[in-house]
Amino acid sequence: MLPLPKGIGCWVLDVQRIYGEEQKRKTFNHRWTQINTDLKRKKISVFIRGCFDKFLCMNKSLILTTKNTKRKIILGFLISVVFVPFVVYIFFNRDISPEIDGMVYIPEGEFTMGSKGRLEHGYDGGDGRVGLEVGVDEIPSHTVRVKGFYIDRYEVTNAQYKIFMDATGREAPVDSVAPDALYNWRDSNYPEGEDKHPVVNVTWYDADTYCRWKGKRLPTEEEWEKTCRGYEGRRWSFGNNFISHFVNTHELDLKWSQAVGSFPEDISPYGVYDMSGNVSEWTESWYNPYPGSSLKRDTFGENNKVIRGGAWLTDNLTARCARRNFAIPEKKHRTLGFRCAKD
Repeated sequence: MLPLPKGIGCWVLDVQRIYGEEQKRKTFNHRWTQINTDLKRKKISVFIRGCFDKFLCMNKSLILTTKNTKRKIILGFLISVVFVPFVVYIFFNRDISPEIDGMVYIPEGEFTMGSKGRLEHGYDGGDGRVGLEVGVDEIPSHTVRVKGFYIDRYEVTNAQYKIFMDATGREAPVDSVAPDALYNWRDSNYPEGEDKHPVVNVTWYDADTYCRWKGKRLPTEEEWEKTCRGYEGRRWSFGNNFISHFVNTHELDLKWSQAVGSFPEDISPYGVYDMSGNVSEWTESWYNPYPGSSLKRDTFGENNKVIRGGAWLTDNLTARCARRNFAIPEKKHRTLGFRCAKD
């Protein structure tokens, strides 16, 4: 049973005030503190909770203007058992779709993509100095509207990729630069004990083929960044201040990937893990300048695919949600994996 939203407190407290039941009010306040904590833990949309507050508080006025006490109670009861469940059903089925096959639903909406460069002297609200804390290809910041989609909660693991290999005959992922390295697969098997580690040393074509085999696709870089930043516009998946032990990046010096979800703090506002660390990820998008950018590069165009996210070998600046990287689709690297998306 879903916990009652905060807005119900508006009319409950007023009915209680009529009878002077101070102890019940305290009990209710304590219960709401627990409910609010549960809502935050479950990542319930701030928008949805706000709508409940606004709507149900309007009913407080209706209740208070009803003179007959018995009618007040009946009216409050009807609102709570008839209309509120209806509102819950409508909002929960419109804005929050159920998780499917280990995926999280990201609702349709606008978000600010990219970064704003900071002035060399003084503070103007920018994200950092261009070319140092902010990449020149991240600017200008711009508004993007993304349709609703699903995205994998975790990066694709070695165990999941092996099932795909066994079913399709795809070659095992091996570092082409260091084929004898201990972290490579041997005889079509991943290193012992790394079944839940993200698969790496896969090309863009490997990642794309896997996602299609699963009935999915790679996420666009717009979808990836929105998932990482969320409705709050975070710099890192976990917030606006970098905390080294929250995420598997070079600062932690673990020298290799960890099992997906090993860092519970490295979680986006939508509940997606390991977007700021562990391994970087392929996206569907070609590497191109942002709208309004005058930047010119030979690497722009349909030659390189965008890579997003930090990794165990990269630093905290690379781990930012807005950071862009790129590589040719044939590229393999021990820090590069992927996750899938779905319409």
